[in-house]
Amino acid sequence: DGIVTNSNFGMVNPGGIAFDPAGQKIFIVDSSTHRILVFNTDALGVPIDHYADAVLGQQDFYGYSTGTTASTLNAPEDLEFDSVRNYLYVSDSGNNRVLVFDVATVTTGESAVKVLGQPDLVTGDFNVTADGMGNPNGIDFFNSTTDFLFVADTDSSRVLIFDLGTDASGVTTGESASRVLGQPDFVTSSFDTTASKLYGPADVVANSDGSNNYLYVA
Repeated sequence: DGIVTNSNFGMVNPGGIAFDPAGQKIFIVDSSTHRILVFNTDALGVPIDHYADAVLGQQDFYGYSTGTTASTLNAPEDLEFDSVRNYLYVSDSGNNRVLVFDVATVTTGESAVKVLGQPDLVTGDFNVTADGMGNPNGIDFFNSTTDFLFVADTDSSRVLIFDLGTDASGVTTGESASRVLGQPDFVTSSFDTTASKLYGPADVVANSDGSNNYLYVA
């Protein structure tokens, strides 16, 4: 039976999952306890055991409070690992932002190093702008000639696209999205059922067949 608890061996409403093969870590969103659990794996990607080895968003395995700081979360939904920069992007939905953690090494309770959707790491406002967000959910990192981060900005009925470039620094705190899908501009949030509009998108997946690049939007 599943154990529903805030500890290092239980979860409450788990969500997105990401894997760092080089660092041998699995990251799991534990949404209702406002945290990310980190499990060490062997070389094949199999967890060493069923106990989490670190936690992000809380200072220990038993906390479950929300917050709007560099080291706290509010109802996270999804995450994505960037193997180019050893970054973990987390959609911190209740704070209307995406936090960026440096996970080259992971320490329980560590602070995010950057944020998208807000001007700083202590603000959580809802904004329909190029540098704002409203309840972001699914995210995906796409490694191509130029790296991109796609964010399903659910309550604004759009997908934001951030250009990460090709260097090691990637995004900067508070930077604007370079493109938007589902809206004609960055300040509109209407919804409709047409080929160019969206209605509360929940997730995104980027893929390539070798000749063409595709983005699938739920």
